[in-house]
Amino acid sequence: MSSYNSIEKIKYTDDISDAVSLDEYIVFGNERNEEKYIVFKFYNNVNQKLLGMKFEVSQYDMHDNLIERSVVIYNNFLAKANSSFVPKAKLKALYACKRISVRLVQAAFDRVLWNEGEYVDNTYKFEHYARDEKYIEETERPKVQEASKPQKKVSKDDTERFRLKNITKKNVAVFPKVFYWITSILLVIAIGVTVFLFPKYTKKFSLSGYDLELIADNNVRLWGYESDEDIINLPKLIKDAKNDKEYRVVAIGSGAFRHLSAHTVNLPASVTKIERGAFRYMKNLKTVSMIQEGNEGAVEVEARAFDSVTSLSVFYMKGAQLKKNCFYGCKNLAQITFNQTDIEKFVDLFGEDNHAATVIGFDGDYKQSDEFFKGVNKIL
Repeated sequence: MSSYNSIEKIKYTDDISDAVSLDEYIVFGNERNEEKYIVFKFYNNVNQKLLGMKFEVSQYDMHDNLIERSVVIYNNFLAKANSSFVPKAKLKALYACKRISVRLVQAAFDRVLWNEGEYVDNTYKFEHYARDEKYIEETERPKVQEASKPQKKVSKDDTERFRLKNITKKNVAVFPKVFYWITSILLVIAIGVTVFLFPKYTKKFSLSGYDLELIADNNVRLWGYESDEDIINLPKLIKDAKNDKEYRVVAIGSGAFRHLSAHTVNLPASVTKIERGAFRYMKNLKTVSMIQEGNEGAVEVEARAFDSVTSLSVFYMKGAQLKKNCFYGCKNLAQITFNQTDIEKFVDLFGEDNHAATVIGFDGDYKQSDEFFKGVNKIL
């Protein structure tokens, strides 16, 4: 434990216009070992947290002669906004020191860097850190040797406590210039390859107001359509006159008719699948149908294909295979014409107890049993 027989508390106020000012300092002196240490009390004048700072300390003897000037870097702490603080580390001073003066050089805050009297916004300008490294890398300290006595060597431990990590070097990575050149060339090549290949490999495209996705050959899935028509008659073939091609619609993708205002949708017999959410939230839809053509007309209706289409009352597709919950939330669906379903109970088409209140037609192949229509209000 160190023992000091000379303690002097000195009030000192630097320029309060600085971001950080010195309120006072205390000098601890040990006459036997001829040692002196200084503890500082600073004040953060900025309305932001202080993360680190650099300041210059000048030491003067009893005749007010400059005997040493040091650059001190201090961080690894957090000082509150508009408040005083005392760094834990103490600065070892020359024994002949009788007075000091402090000049703030740099201070790093949450969002700004104070540097030689100017504030710079560093929120997103990380290159500024690299530019200011010269303020942090100082290692030489000019000294004026005391005439009467040789200077006592300061141990590494004493100085290292006040040396700190570079507060302005965050987010800086130094790479050889060749790295940037290689990266730039590879980036240009990647962009070129993407631009060249993307049109060849993309499967989604728009044609005549329909958003389509190529499945195989000229078969497409409809995944988007914008229309304010009351009756939508989806064609079997969508022609591309520019390229002299025809695309055959075989699937209705998720969200294809979502939120459209039509009350009737007629699908072509080429459609073999109606995917989950295809007609979701069509609040005005009352009738959806498909007319068989020869061997065409077999279509799989996936779960929640008509999710929450509460106005739907007529479903007419003689070739339809109905999956469980395909009419989830369709409480008013009363007339259903289909081919086959594997459900155990009628209500399984609607999800939980969201079944039709009145059924006036249920035409198709199903597992007939006494329990099948349990809970349904009326069957005609």
